[in-house]
Amino acid sequence: FCTAVFLPAAGQARAIAGFGLGLAANLAAWLWLPGLSWLWWNCLGFAVAMVPVLAAPGAWRAGVERVSIPGRQAAQLLTMTGIILAACLVIQYLS
Repeated sequence: FCTAVFLPAAGQARAIAGFGLGLAANLAAWLWLPGLSWLWWNCLGFAVAMVPVLAAPGAWRAGVERVSIPGRQAAQLLTMTGIILAACLVIQYLS
C-alpha cells in the first residue's frame, strides 16, 4: 500500500518482491523468534518489504515528484503509524 501511494515509480515487480520478502520475514520471525510478539511482525514485514522498493534506482526521486499527498492526510498517516508503534511498545512491555 505504501509503495503504491508514496513511490509508484518503483513499479509493480518491486512491490510484489517486497511483499514476498516481508511475508518471508514474518515467517522467519514466527519460526526462529518465538519470543517476539506478533505485534512486531507488522513493523518487521513493512521494513523488509520496503528494501527492494527503496533500492530501485531513481524510485524515490521519481516517486516523490509524481505523488502529491495533502498535508493533512500525510499527518494522519504518520500519527496513526506512531500510535500503532507506541501501542506495540506498550503491549510488549506489559506482557
